[in-house]
Amino acid sequence: HPVAVETVMVKTSTVHEYQVYQTPRGIHVDTVAPAASDRQRLIAALTQSLEDAGLDEPSVSLQTVDTIPRDPLSGKVRRFVPLSD
Repeated sequence: HPVAVETVMVKTSTVHEYQVYQTPRGIHVDTVAPAASDRQRLIAALTQSLEDAGLDEPSVSLQTVDTIPRDPLSGKVRRFVPLSD
């Protein structure tokens, strides 16, 4: 549900970059954000957005990282990584 995630992330001004990994029960998100950002509020918003999109009891985890890796060929960040990758 990329749109469900994007809707939340674009409204979160403290997140500078992010990458989303699909998991069997939801998502894991790596974020580049200040240490003081409100992780629990972001997790709650992502969980609610995924529930609104139809995912039953989604599991959402979040990790703050220094950088998001870029594709070596394109130089772009891959925002969404599907479960099969």
